[in-house]
Amino acid sequence: MHRILSLDGGGQLELTSTLLLQEIEMRRPGFLAKTDILAGTSAGAMVALILATEADPARLLPETDELWEKFDDLTMNWPGLMFGLFGVSALFTHDRLAQYLEREELLGNKTLADLEKEVIITSFQLDHVHSKSGGRQWRPKIFHNFGRPNNPDLQERAVDVALRSGAAPIFFPVVDGYIDGGVFANHPAMVAVAEICHDLRRHPDKETPAEGRELEELRLLSIGVGEDLRYLDVKTVNWGWFQWLLNPFDPLLVINALLRGDQWAINFQCKNMMPEGNYYRLNPFYSRHTTIPMYVNTEIIRQTVQSEETQVMIDETVKWLDKSGWLD
Repeated sequence: MHRILSLDGGGQLELTSTLLLQEIEMRRPGFLAKTDILAGTSAGAMVALILATEADPARLLPETDELWEKFDDLTMNWPGLMFGLFGVSALFTHDRLAQYLEREELLGNKTLADLEKEVIITSFQLDHVHSKSGGRQWRPKIFHNFGRPNNPDLQERAVDVALRSGAAPIFFPVVDGYIDGGVFANHPAMVAVAEICHDLRRHPDKETPAEGRELEELRLLSIGVGEDLRYLDVKTVNWGWFQWLLNPFDPLLVINALLRGDQWAINFQCKNMMPEGNYYRLNPFYSRHTTIPMYVNTEIIRQTVQSEETQVMIDETVKWLDKSGWLD
């Protein structure tokens, strides 16, 4: 059995995921230790990589909690923010964030080969040379640390991979020619399934299931950053780029819609392609209640996780874990 934990991207909203993981771990100690593969996009990639540094990652959950509480201070760049608002540079910086992640108790100088658990991390490469045609193109990039010993990703520093996966356009600078993995997979669950099945077929062993039966060996738990209770009270309107991209009350509206649509699409695919009982999605509902665009109120996130509705959802998730054999 391959137990996969998939973490959505979501910036500082990733605090939702880390708090949900703490709740699950409290109910079922050893849940994270039993996890085989951690998949993540953007902020979810940072959490996945941090947790993957230890065979029993539970000790690191408070560290991931602290990361998102400090995220504003680690990324804010007031002079750069002014240029960013005029559209001539990124809004935020990742310099202090990189230093924070490089702390020895987090990622340090570890490579993907040094991690205790397998990871699948999404990013997007802006200039890739095609191996056969020699043509240059942009393309999705999936970093992982399994497969053949000559896998070039094994030598990549975990910090570098984390920053590449989280380099959201407009918000952060491009990192080594890579931008945010959310460009193509903000909900990385299906990417993880495809990559693992592909690897099982490329490198079969005595424990590999018969071809076409790989999905039966997977258990996939997907954790979201919260389903925002947002809607548009409009019917027939003639909107242009200003309303969809620069609306002061909801900036980047169309991008948010595309990201949400991607998550629903991937959830639909996983539910209908995975064998019944092999996939579960935990993504509580919340309302941001913030008047300042892009501001995240972490206290509201904590209240959401502790709400009766979310606690019931966590209990249902734990029941699925028990039934799925995750803890066997």
